[in-house]
Amino acid sequence: FTDCRIYPAHNAKSVELKVWEEPEAADAVYVIAADPAFGANEKNDRSGLQVLRCYADGIDQVAEYAWPLINSRQFAWVIASLLGWYAGDKNDVYLILELNGPGEAVWNELQSLKRQLNNGYQPKEVEERGLRQIFRNVKNYIYTRSDAMSVGHNYQWRMTSRLKVTIMERLRDFVSNAMLIIRSMDTIEEMKSISREGDSIEAQGSKKDDRVIALALGVRCWEERVRRGMVANRRTREAEALKKRMTIRDQIMLYNSSQLENFFAVKAAQKRRDAAIMRRNAWRGRR
Repeated sequence: FTDCRIYPAHNAKSVELKVWEEPEAADAVYVIAADPAFGANEKNDRSGLQVLRCYADGIDQVAEYAWPLINSRQFAWVIASLLGWYAGDKNDVYLILELNGPGEAVWNELQSLKRQLNNGYQPKEVEERGLRQIFRNVKNYIYTRSDAMSVGHNYQWRMTSRLKVTIMERLRDFVSNAMLIIRSMDTIEEMKSISREGDSIEAQGSKKDDRVIALALGVRCWEERVRRGMVANRRTREAEALKKRMTIRDQIMLYNSSQLENFFAVKAAQKRRDAAIMRRNAWRGRR
């Protein structure tokens, strides 16, 4: 992993990684969603990855990786490289990885790589390249059923036909209402070949849907794990763009105002819950 490098492609057909937006300097939130080859569908022979910039009111595709000639260990290195790049020192990155097929091997390599970087046998190379802390701001997706009454404890994602329909339909929702901005023409071409028949939704014939599956996973992670906090802090696209143009003093005042509003909102919600409990207890006492 310490020998990994990124080089300009010789031609359009040899491009593996496309980047539309480089990482923000600080305080940005990203989701990286990865679908290893032959994971969700045995016909899909490319490993695909999407990087999404998150906001309260939507998500933007900022980078994409797709390539068939890569093994599970190397794909884990690609994921780790992008995690470290987009997390930097002050950004947050969420990882959602499809574990079916070779996905578990990719996950195991990521866990092994994390241990090697922290306590490995290449301390000099790791320190020279600043790799020891690349997982510091990375949060793993934890799967929870939508109808669960308590939080689950399963890392990452295992695709089933039911869950595939769920995430693909949700992807369609956010595409149709323009909350998801897609920059990859390759992804759009893949989306054109996908259709639903009964309880199955997939690319027709020999067409592929690796990029689309990764995109749908990213949307799931954003909606379930990221969006709530960004809504509470009003971190919309417009607000984030405005914050870039603010002075440090303006940013501090905005942050303090947001924190104060959140504090009073939490207190108001607690009062409503306490009042509801008192009404319920009073009703039970009259019975």
